[in-house]
Amino acid sequence: MAYGWFICPAILTPNRNGAGFPPDIQCGMQKYNDQIVADNPGAVSENWAESEQAYKHFIVKVRATQTTLDLINADTGFIFFTASLDSLITQSNAALTTLENKLTAAYPNGLGIPLADIQATFGSTGASVRTHTYRELLNFIANYPRIIPTWDGTQFVFDTVNGAKAVCQSILTVDSRVV
Repeated sequence: MAYGWFICPAILTPNRNGAGFPPDIQCGMQKYNDQIVADNPGAVSENWAESEQAYKHFIVKVRATQTTLDLINADTGFIFFTASLDSLITQSNAALTTLENKLTAAYPNGLGIPLADIQATFGSTGASVRTHTYRELLNFIANYPRIIPTWDGTQFVFDTVNGAKAVCQSILTVDSRVV
């Protein structure tokens, strides 16, 4: 069995209570749940676990066949990371640019982390980023305070600017849930 880490988008579905209520938010990995479960018959731990990040994004650890991981990786909006959190970042410059764009893009398309904050931790070049581990990168993302979105019932949108801040579930916790 193979393991992978992803940053993936959320799936927004109409609220069960009807119009005027906030949409339900689910992790995008949910659409692969049946395939992941089929890859893990009789599993004694979770097959995948997530830490919700900025509105509409999750960090997810998955245990599945390599074929399933490749299928998920091909999905638009999903960013794949190695299974080994303690290995050095090896992404190409193009992949690092894609990641940077996802991290710095404003809600709802990205996580809204200022580039200056990323560069203060990881440096400003691909070479400096590659001196860090995937664990450091994912911990940085998970520990970055996010705004808890609140539902604006008059505009029928989530307010992702004025809510309280929260830190999400730790990477250590997510890692320990999928073994």
